Amino acid sequence: MKATSNQLPPFASRILRLFGIVVIVSSLIDYLVLLIPFNILERQWQISVTNQLVDRGIIPLVGFAFLFTGFWIDRVSGAVFEKPKVWQIARLFALGLSSLLGLIFLLLVPLHLNNTRLASSQALRQINQESAQAETQIDNRVATEIGRERSRIDSLLSDRQRLDTAIKSGQVPEEQATLLQRFQSQPSAIGSYLQQQSKA
Repeated sequence: MKATSNQLPPFASRILRLFGIVVIVSSLIDYLVLLIPFNILERQWQISVTNQLVDRGIIPLVGFAFLFTGFWIDRVSGAVFEKPKVWQIARLFALGLSSLLGLIFLLLVPLHLNNTRLASSQALRQINQESAQAETQIDNRVATEIGRERSRIDSLLSDRQRLDTAIKSGQVPEEQATLLQRFQSQPSAIGSYLQQQSKA
């Protein structure tokens, strides 16, 4: 019974260390694959890679937790390593790698904030440009419609006999007939009326 309990911590520590190493190595490979295709000068690529690195940042952290838990179990149980130098080098390498990854995450924060700010200002400029283009198109359409309506009114007003016939026969509604008679006496009112109608 006592022999089994003494052998369990070294076995558990080996499994934890091995699992931690596998998780760390797989996350490093995942990070390398994530960088393909390498477009470091493209802002959208930087934002995407940073988001994915942060999303996957917990994976090596879990690996380091398993690895250091395995080292801790060995130390607490008093187990002697088969190859102490190898595991001491592994522990030192793990500490260095965790420090390097932490530094990378710290350096990514200002880069990501700046990239996000620049991307949002670029999107805002694009929205403003598209809205200005849409406004110009609408203004052009309104001006075209005003021009058509003005030429239609001018053609009706230029032929008085045709206008009188259209009013008497009921082809022109009463409200429009009143407007046309007003325009006939005050031609300058046509422009203000059409501008008013375009804003309505």
